[in-house]
Amino acid sequence: MAKRKYVIDSTKMARFIKEGRGQGSGANYKPWLTIQDVPSDGRVHRPYGWKTQRVHQLLSDIEYRHFLLLDWAPGVIDIREQFPLDRDKTIAIAEEAGIKHPKDPRSDELEVMTTDFLVVLGSGTNRKLEAWAIKPAKELDDARVMEKLEIERRYWATQEGVKWYISTERELPMDQIESLDWMRSAWDINDIQEPRKGYFAELMHRLVSYVQANTRNESRLNTVCSSLDEKCDCVPGTHLFVARHLLARRVLTTDIDRKNLWETPLMDICVDTAVFRVLASQTSGAVPEDRRAA
Repeated sequence: MAKRKYVIDSTKMARFIKEGRGQGSGANYKPWLTIQDVPSDGRVHRPYGWKTQRVHQLLSDIEYRHFLLLDWAPGVIDIREQFPLDRDKTIAIAEEAGIKHPKDPRSDELEVMTTDFLVVLGSGTNRKLEAWAIKPAKELDDARVMEKLEIERRYWATQEGVKWYISTERELPMDQIESLDWMRSAWDINDIQEPRKGYFAELMHRLVSYVQANTRNESRLNTVCSSLDEKCDCVPGTHLFVARHLLARRVLTTDIDRKNLWETPLMDICVDTAVFRVLASQTSGAVPEDRRAA
């Protein structure tokens, strides 16, 4: 197998611009860098964004964990990863600060610097932007890393209305991140093959009805779901998968900043009926009235 060439030179940068990288918004945004463009010392991730309705290009575990929080945050409406900074401006900033501008070690070409996340919050005329630099805490002890961050900080200071932040793993709420990661793959169930039409809709109605009828039940969510699987002759894990879906869609609401979300007592879970009505109308398959609370 041919070894991938990670070099980024003027020819490749011109191609990136022609491809529309670093441009667009929402589902149409194209990050400047993808996981194929840069070497990685750790794991890379390509999660599907709930808010953006597209696949994101994340270059590390810490970027992925931060992304989970952004994708869940109610005020966030767009997430643009690997966002390119104007190279002419960063070159000028570096010269003014007396800092060597980053360059590709293979091509010797001055790089297009990027911000890990440019986040859009709010709506309408009340929108605001946040720029996030995501780094492992240990890298903040590296003088060269801090020089690059200083260029980035000064860049965003010239952009009116944009707040710039640095985040490390020390600031991340790991229990909440574990919960979000656990829910993530169950966000969309419409493409999953059902044993019969309306099967998942039926399970959702059953589970919601059970939660509503057991507001003082101290049993854990995973225990209740296992019991429902057995009672309804379902494959083990079926109702818990549906619970993950309902949690991801905010039909079932609880404190997700807890360890082992699946062990949440039923009495600590609420149902948002308005959100459930919308979700139920979007779920494949109709549910016969006599089956909804079966």
